[in-house]
Amino acid sequence: MFPWERRQLAGGQLRTWEKWYWGVFVVAVSVFLFNRARDWTAEEPPKVDHEREARKIEKARLVLAGASVVEEEDDLFEGLAPEVSLPC
Repeated sequence: MFPWERRQLAGGQLRTWEKWYWGVFVVAVSVFLFNRARDWTAEEPPKVDHEREARKIEKARLVLAGASVVEEEDDLFEGLAPEVSLPC
């Protein structure tokens, strides 16, 4: 603790510059909390695109069922074996 903080807690009188010290401290904390208060305000929930969410769920169902989810007609992996080849 600073000496003037100890003296204040012990019940002593503050000097003028020490009062200014506490005033600046209180203002700084107030400004900090005021700036952070914008983050605490209630924000409106994000808009949900229900059609897009339904498409996602449908694609997930297709993937779980083993169907192809490729938009094109040709299957990109047709004829390929599920072998792993590592580069040398």
